[in-house]
Amino acid sequence: MKRLAERRHITSLIVYVPDFFREIKGAIQDHSVDEKLEVLKKTPVLILDDIGAETITPWIRDEVLGSILQYRMMDHLPTLYTSNFNYDELEDHFSYSQKAGRNV
Repeated sequence: MKRLAERRHITSLIVYVPDFFREIKGAIQDHSVDEKLEVLKKTPVLILDDIGAETITPWIRDEVLGSILQYRMMDHLPTLYTSNFNYDELEDHFSYSQKAGRNV
């Protein structure tokens, strides 16, 4: 994938999702959340690595991941992901609220 992107001169970004979500939580204090989200929203090709391995909260799901995916979908930007979960398991993971302890 990297060689193909380099050959076609396409900028891509691979993000290890659990680390990125921890980084976003830390970015709240220095007010750099929006800046970090903009990078992921606007990169030409985004690869989300190991999605589903993170602890999900409604804020991470809705305000972070949701805003990234919505922006990319509206701008027709390709987003790929890797996961150890199948589609049904990912749906369960993202519908589960850690705070409420139930599916929403």
